[in-house]
Amino acid sequence: MQRNKKRCRRLCSIALTAAMVFTTLSVSAFSANAETVLQCRHEHDDSCYEKNSIATGSEADKLVCRHEHDENCYEEAFDDGDEEVIYDESVSVASPAEAQPDLFRALPDALSGAETLAEEINTWSADNTDGGIEARAEDNKVFVTGEAYSDIKLELNIPENVTVEWRAVLTGSDIYVVRIKKQSANNRVFHMTGGAITSVNSSDKSAAFFNNNDDADIIVSGGRITGGNSDVLDYIPRGMENKAENTVTISGGIISSGNGNGNCGFYNRLGTVKIEGGTIIGGSGMNAGMLCYLCDTSISGGTVIGGDGEGSQAIYNDNGSLTVSGGRVVNFDGYAITSHYRDDAAVTKPIRIIGSSVIFGKDPDSLGSTVAQNPNNSTRVEPILGGNAAVITWTGSRTEYESGQTEDLTAAPAGVTAKWSKNGGKDGISYDAGGANRGFIEVSGVTVTETVKSLTSIAVSTGPKKTVYTEGENFDRTGMVVTANYADGSAKAVTGYTVSPSGALTVNDTSVTVTYTENGVTKTAAQAITVKAAAATSYTVTFDANGGSVTPAAGITGMDGTLASLPIPTRGENYQFDGWFTAKTGGTKATADTVFTKDSTIYAHWTNTGGSGSTGGSGGSTGGSGGGSGGSGGSGGSSGGSGSAGGPAAAGGGLKESLPKNYTGETKIINNVKVPSYVEEVIWKAMEDGRWRLGRADGSDYVNTWVAAYNPYADPSAGQQAFDWFLFDAAGYMVTGWYTDGSGSTFYLNPLSDNTKGRMMTGWVVIDGKHYYFNENPDGTRGRMYRDTLTPDGYYVDEHGVWDGKEK
Repeated sequence: MQRNKKRCRRLCSIALTAAMVFTTLSVSAFSANAETVLQCRHEHDDSCYEKNSIATGSEADKLVCRHEHDENCYEEAFDDGDEEVIYDESVSVASPAEAQPDLFRALPDALSGAETLAEEINTWSADNTDGGIEARAEDNKVFVTGEAYSDIKLELNIPENVTVEWRAVLTGSDIYVVRIKKQSANNRVFHMTGGAITSVNSSDKSAAFFNNNDDADIIVSGGRITGGNSDVLDYIPRGMENKAENTVTISGGIISSGNGNGNCGFYNRLGTVKIEGGTIIGGSGMNAGMLCYLCDTSISGGTVIGGDGEGSQAIYNDNGSLTVSGGRVVNFDGYAITSHYRDDAAVTKPIRIIGSSVIFGKDPDSLGSTVAQNPNNSTRVEPILGGNAAVITWTGSRTEYESGQTEDLTAAPAGVTAKWSKNGGKDGISYDAGGANRGFIEVSGVTVTETVKSLTSIAVSTGPKKTVYTEGENFDRTGMVVTANYADGSAKAVTGYTVSPSGALTVNDTSVTVTYTENGVTKTAAQAITVKAAAATSYTVTFDANGGSVTPAAGITGMDGTLASLPIPTRGENYQFDGWFTAKTGGTKATADTVFTKDSTIYAHWTNTGGSGSTGGSGGSTGGSGGGSGGSGGSGGSSGGSGSAGGPAAAGGGLKESLPKNYTGETKIINNVKVPSYVEEVIWKAMEDGRWRLGRADGSDYVNTWVAAYNPYADPSAGQQAFDWFLFDAAGYMVTGWYTDGSGSTFYLNPLSDNTKGRMMTGWVVIDGKHYYFNENPDGTRGRMYRDTLTPDGYYVDEHGVWDGKEK
């Protein structure tokens, strides 16, 4: 048990409280023996006491201890012979909490480490910045915000396991603007996420931010730290100074020295430095971006830049280790990296430049590289280069270069290229170290003049993704790459070209013209395209004879929405046909010039003449010259008999034409219809079971074969051809529906009784709600179904021949 000797003379909380505040309580109010006197174990000084906030009258002026207490805080007071023990004999205290519970509940809880630090910062701010800087504790973090100026530095006594999150803007004139006090406590972090810390002090070794505490790690991920200005080389004011065996991590923000000469953006002594992003920069003048002394430094991102005065350095490495695996180290007026070693430490601490890092700087003393070692060192160790790293040394002093020149530039290792160039209006060098390590470095003070190249031609080096169009669409240049070729043999991809036609394409457009102009020279190139006619939109028009009869029962419009012709119905009982109308009675008269915009029905109108007999008309009511009722091909409604050529296709009028799409072969005339020379005149035979056979003039039937047969029952007014290909099986019967031959080619033979039953289908056909495409060209595979490919008009059909439903 600890004895509180000299300080026992200062009565602490409960002894003082019992003696001074509660003298009015009777001894019976306590449960302990009256001879027992307890005293607090805490050590105390004057700051431990305050006035009793809950007492009244004269008691309010008496002092009580600020410590928190419980029963374990007390022990019996005794005299060990060295000091006099003073206590009030008027009371004996067995349990202070029981003696006055209300007082103990009123005493404040102890502040946490973060709360204590926040209170200290706010107290400093109130005394030095009129409260411009504010600190707020939250869990184990202290958030610092606000904006202020102060002549007195802010000293941070960061408790154990506490992180300071700095977001304030603070400018100061003291030797340090912000300093972390040196003390022993683990897991303390200063994290600058935003704001600014700026020094206006230019005295010897001043710094905007200073730390020499080994137990406090520093993180800079945002904001800006700026040192004071100086023009005396011996002063070395710093933006940030860290002299501790800790870890400094920089992933964002800017750390900068002031302007003048002899300044340093970041000075680090001992410990570990990790640069993952952000910028460290020496100010205007002969300054260093970063000075590292006896520390281990790794750079994987960000940029370190020297000052812009002659003799500046981006990094001065003093007897430390340095590894650059990414980011950039740049100096325009001196060495990018200078190393100084003691006791041949260069052997064990070589400079490593690896990964995708880029080092650029001058070589003022002609040491052979912008990565230099103090020539006074007894041992010279070359830096280790690897990966896709690039070390580029500017060996000259000119201020003007031509684009593409490599003059005054040396690059290492072998394979790295560097040349003077312009980029986005900026002057500098472009480099390529292989892999992803290629780019541009702007070089201040240098002017790069672009040589005017002579354009000789252009070409479409990569065609557009889309080359097949439907008339009415516009050209889509997506994916197209246009390359310009120059007189010096160089070439580059260009934009800014135009394409014509620029509007809707027509079926007459077989290519588009690409035009590109550079320096007054214009060149063109052609890109081939295919433009298909727009898909026909046709409608079905149903013919209602309105008491009469008519064949066919319906017609199909053309692309323009009109019918090629209108049938003439028949009706007996002294009726005269008056025409087709849009209503059963009344309505508008329909003619071959009427444009239909949807599926429609038109109605025959009649006038009763009072005579006898019936009017004639078309519609195929009689058979051909073979006698008897020939019926319609595949109509399924005729009875026995056979017929040869005749029917609507043989009707009078001028010469008609029935040729396959794109057919260029020989032709012949059958019944005033021009057909391919291979078409045969046959005898159609309708069987009683509804099936069909096909006979020759010699009486034999076609068996197990394809036949290009003239069809006398086809209706040209309905768009039907006068001939088609038909297939007959081994028994001599017409085949309908799906058919796949021995080579795997699949065909579809019309199963409908529409005067062309059994014909081989071509083009787009809808079967059971699915779209299929069958070859239309007379190339030896006409009628074969397309599979797993694009159709001629640019639509994709799957391995089953079904259109996937996607537009082009």
